Amino acid sequence: MSREFWLPQLKILVASFLMAVFIYLPFKILDEVVFDTSKTVDLLALTVATGTIGMLVYAYFAMLFDIRELKMLTHLLEKFGPWQKILSTSPEVIADSSGKASESM
Repeated sequence: MSREFWLPQLKILVASFLMAVFIYLPFKILDEVVFDTSKTVDLLALTVATGTIGMLVYAYFAMLFDIRELKMLTHLLEKFGPWQKILSTSPEVIADSSGKASESM
């Protein structure tokens, strides 16, 4: 029981720690060399860049460590997947939002 509980927790902790390292290093390097964070656009770009790097690193190590909870999350997200297929088969409806009646009447 104890190993069944602590091993996944340890895997998640190690993946999170590695994600933190891989977020901190690019953040510091990009902050000093690439982006001028006194401007809002550059600050947002830095945030998006480091956040993307962090998510990719966490996903990589979660798959590498075979974290069971990640599989549960992907299974849950797959349940929302068929909406694309349903919308692609439905007829497209374009509504006139101008508020004027059509001129063909």
